[in-house]
Parts: sequence; C-alpha cells; structure tokens
Amino acid sequence: MNRLKLAVIAVIVIVAVGAGLIVGNNMGWFSIAKKGPTLDKETEALLDEESRKSFDFFWNETTTQEGSPGYGLIRDRYPGAPGISSVASVGYGLSAYVIGVERGWVTHDEAYERTLGTLNTLLNTAEHVNGHFYHFLDMNTGKRAWNSEVSVIDTAIAINGAFVAAEYFGGEIKDKAEQLYKRVDWEWYRDKNRNMFYMGYHPESGFAGNWDFYAEQLMMYFLGSASPTHPTNTDMFYDFQRHLAGYGGYPKFIHSWFGSIFTYQFSHAWFDLRHLEDKKGVDWYSNSIIASLTSRKYAIDQGKNFETLGSNSWGMTASDGPKGYNGLYGDAPSGFNNDAHFVDGTVPPAGAAGSIVFTPEETIDALKNYKENHPELWGKYGFKDAYNLDVEPDWYATDVIGINKGITLLMIENFRTGLIWDLFMQNKYVQSGLKKVSLTPKNTVVIDDFEGNVFHDGWFAKDVNGLQMSDERAFTGLYSLKVEVGNEISAHLHEIDDEEEFDMLRAHIYGDAAITVTLLDEDGKELVSEEFKLSEKDEWNELLWDLSDQPEVIDEVSTIRILPEADSTKEIYMDDLQFIQHQPAAHHVVIHGDSIVGKTLTGSYVYYDPLGEEEGDSTYQWYISDKSKGDFEPIDGATSLSYTVKEEDVGKFIKFEVVPKSKAKGIIFKEARTGTKVESEFTLKIEQ
Repeated sequence: MNRLKLAVIAVIVIVAVGAGLIVGNNMGWFSIAKKGPTLDKETEALLDEESRKSFDFFWNETTTQEGSPGYGLIRDRYPGAPGISSVASVGYGLSAYVIGVERGWVTHDEAYERTLGTLNTLLNTAEHVNGHFYHFLDMNTGKRAWNSEVSVIDTAIAINGAFVAAEYFGGEIKDKAEQLYKRVDWEWYRDKNRNMFYMGYHPESGFAGNWDFYAEQLMMYFLGSASPTHPTNTDMFYDFQRHLAGYGGYPKFIHSWFGSIFTYQFSHAWFDLRHLEDKKGVDWYSNSIIASLTSRKYAIDQGKNFETLGSNSWGMTASDGPKGYNGLYGDAPSGFNNDAHFVDGTVPPAGAAGSIVFTPEETIDALKNYKENHPELWGKYGFKDAYNLDVEPDWYATDVIGINKGITLLMIENFRTGLIWDLFMQNKYVQSGLKKVSLTPKNTVVIDDFEGNVFHDGWFAKDVNGLQMSDERAFTGLYSLKVEVGNEISAHLHEIDDEEEFDMLRAHIYGDAAITVTLLDEDGKELVSEEFKLSEKDEWNELLWDLSDQPEVIDEVSTIRILPEADSTKEIYMDDLQFIQHQPAAHHVVIHGDSIVGKTLTGSYVYYDPLGEEEGDSTYQWYISDKSKGDFEPIDGATSLSYTVKEEDVGKFIKFEVVPKSKAKGIIFKEARTGTKVESEFTLKIEQ
C-alpha cells in the first residue's frame, strides 16, 4: 500500500480591510469549538440588535391562532404579501426559536409550544407531495399558494430547522422531526437519467429543470443520502457541474450560475464543514470564503460605475430591487456576464451578513456602514431587504424577506457562539449524510465509518455470524459494526490514491472489551500487534494507537485484524475506524489589511487538530521579496499575527506563514507536536 502523505489545504486570500477569522479547534468527529470571538462593545451591540430584530420577525409574523391548520407558518415577507408563508421561512424560524431561548428573548416553554405546534402543522395540514412541501403556503389553511412548485430545496431547509429543534428540545419534538424527515421521498425527486435532483415539480406539468450547477443545494445531497426510508443516490453529490473560475486575483473556486452570494451560504448555516473535504479534495468552507471575498472585490470594482457598491457595501444576492424582486443579482464569476442587466447598484445587507463566518471583519464593516450611514435601511425588523443609490430618488426597500433575515440571524449566531452548528451537527442523520457522500475530516484516512460508502467489501470474519452491521447504536451516524466476542474480523485496505501520511490508528469501541489489533502486510505476515483494554460498558471508548515511531509498518500495512478477547462482554460495537495524521494543521489562511505604509496587516487561520487538542504556541513569520514569485526572506522580528507596513517595504511583496502547534493534553507522543508549515501562495504588493 502506498504511504499516505499529509495534504494540508490552505486557502490563501488577500482582502482590503479587516482583522482575523476566528481561530478554533475541532473537538472530535463533528463538533466545534465553543470559544467565540472577542468583539468591541459597538460591534457586539450591533450584532445583538440585528439578531434580536431578525428573531422578532420569525416570532411575530407567524400564525399563532390555536387550532388553525396554518399554526406556526411564517410569512415569506413583511409587510408585503400578507397571508403567504414560505416553507424556507419556517425552516429558518424553527432554528430561530432556539436562538431566542438561549438569548433570553422568549422562554423555553414558549418556544417549545410554538415549535411543537409548527411541526404538527407540517406533519398534518401543510400541503405536500411525497413529503415535499410547496414553496408557498397559505398561512391560514396550510394549502398551496400562488400555484407554486413543490420544492425540494425549501423542504430541505424546513428539515434543517426541524433537526435543530430536535436536538435542542428532544422528546416529542425530536420524534416529530424524524417523522417529518422520514416522510420525504428524496428518490422521487431525482432525475434518474441525469442522476440529479429536478429543479421543480408542478402537478399540472410534472418535473422541470435540474440542479445541474453548484448552488445552495449541498444540504439536499446530505439529507437525501442518509434517509432511512427513501435514500437517494450518493453519487449525485459528485455529478452536478463543478465549474472553476476566479475574479479579481483571488483563487479559482466552484461558483454558482448567477453568482448570488446566498448560494455559498445557505447550506453552511446548518452544516459545519470547516474541517471537512470531499473525496475529490474540495473544501467547501474554503470555497465559500473565496466566494465571499471575491464578491466584495467585485463590488469594489463595480463601485466605479455604481455609487451604492464598494468595500463596505457588497454581497449581491437574490433580493428586492427598485423594479421588484430579482433572483438574478450576483457577482462574477458566474454562468453568464454579470453586466448592467443584472448589476444595477442594488445591495442587500443579508449578502454580507450571511458571510460573517467566512469574512468577519469585512462583514462587520459593511453592517456598520449600513446602520450608521443609511437610517432609511433600518426598520422594525432590523435591516430592510436592500437599497440602491443609483436611481432617482434613492431607493430603500420597504419589506424584509424571511430567508434573508434567516441567513443573517443564523450566521451571526454561528459566528458568535456556534450554537446552530453545534446542535445540528449532533444529529445522527446529519452525521450519516456527510459520511455517505464521503465528506471526511482533514488529516484522516477513513478505513470504515460503517455508513455504507467506504471499505465494506474489504471486511471478512472467520465466523459469518460474528460480523454484522448494527443500527442499535453508533458513535456517529446511523450504523456501527457489531462483533460477537471470540470471532476474529479483518479488513483488507484498498489502495489509496491520495498519498497522505498517517501515524495513528483510531477507532471507537462500545463495550467492556479487551481487543487485540494486528497489522499485516500484503502477504499476511504480521507486522505489529497490540492489546487494548477498554473498560466502560455503557460508553464509547476511543482506541488510539500511536505508530509514529514505526514508519516501516505504516508503509507496508495491508490488512487490519481485530480479535475481541474472551473476557470481553458478549457483544462489542466498533465505529469510525481511521488512520490519522495527528499533527495539527492550519487552513483557511487569510491576510487582511491595506498594503500601504503605516497600515497593519493581520494573518488569520483556522486551527485544526484531528484529536481535538487545543492550540498551543503556534509560531508566525512574515516574509518579503522583491518579486511576487521570488525568493522570500523572513522579516526580522515580524513573528506575530500582525505586521505594520514600513516605508522600506514599498514596491516589495509580503507573505505570511504559520506553523500550528498543539498542547496535546493527556496524550504523550514520541516527539513534540508541531504543525505543517503553511505559507502563502499569494502575495501582497506594498504601496506608498
């Protein structure tokens, strides 16, 4: 087997203003750091006020008449379109109620009652076809409104909200959320000829169009793949067109057809993809960072033609405009030319706000600009939908739109506390869906996650009854491997193309077990063997085997053999068997700041350790060169996250480097843990 070498993906991007991204760590398979950013009082107050007013929209603009067949349905917009709910608004609202409880805006009992009633409506009276809801519903009857389509994406958003509520409230709400999810027939909505979801369905005319280009639909593949009742083809995630293009000097990224920034945000409002990559090596979180920064750069460039657009007014996306709602607003790159037909100076605050987790300082600067300089843009529910200074007279929207208030509220909360990410990612179907489409943690080679998408055909047992999949319990996802004590099991490792380096074996075991693990070469010769004693019957235990001092074993291993010893409990369960590279990594690396004399540049990154260890004393270095691709020399003394540009730097090029380190609490390794040096691929030219 080829030795696996560590592939650290570092996205290097250059922006005009701002400070740093959150530096976090990943405490396990799918959990996030609880530490939030440190913000000044002005910023904290602005985010809190916009969040509270956005929440108020979902709380107030809802059918609350007891016994109404439309109880809990939330308006699509306000004050326009009275009596019309969008199912996507409901999904955002179910998530919003949890934020409201945690922020003290409503009581637990109030939110519980509202949530339970909403789920009852979705289950019993809201009109649907095969579990898929109509895009718009009558708020009083729950019936189809406006001859709208049966919408797979809006249904997915409703399920996302239900899962947040399920993990927060538990009990009856969790049961009803699962009923709602299990009812959805994802496979019915798949175009089997193209292996893509259809775009829409009308009973009068049937299916039309396809989700054949990247957009906000990632959530649909994750949810569809994990369905225990109507699962869809997991290959769909890799069959839509992934078109790479770039703009403004930023790296190329997978862009959407219209370039609307919401397409890079909606799935990320619930799915925390910060440390995951798919089997083609795509880091979708990094993709959204680049898309957000590119959106801002496009607005800066278009600012030459439009007064509204600029460094603190950016993020074109589907929104109201002077001539009505326009779903074509977007940035370059896109599937067509973003010319004056689709760029008219209209900017929605939700565009930048929804990217706050990707571009914190750039977003905050934009929100401050909107609040301080455009009082007409502020109303009962915070920022109104959009504004435009390039028409006579200046135009400010009168409405707010549910999905734009929703992405604003959820992303601000994720930025501040990670609450929605943390809850949603605990859901077993969410975990299973990500695993089924092969999104795996960085620095990890998955041998088997027992969700059906990795190396199952490589397993065998001496006693066929001793090897079986189990849905009785799982560490993450829906399934684990159930093993009868006394039955030896083995897994043949497939050839792994990515030459990533690993140095530790990890698995999770449930049961009071003594386990002997043996690694064999391709001829069946034993390379090394170790016994592990795991003593908790009713908990999952982590098996960690440090092999960093035996690289020759790692190079040659072809089979893993596992034998539960006789003194173990009758049955044990195993989940998430992996090889990992246990040194930490830095990714999503960003350089912020104006590259002019006297200004301060700041490097930032997201820290990641596959074992969930906290960051230690990571080291930094700034470099300088006469040429953008020349030989870079370290700048003497420039060893912090920030660097102030000097007069002698004019005309030269600057890079930033980080070497991440871990505190490695509770684990003793053979040598000190430092990280892979991550150095900028892109440079800043210093100007006077």
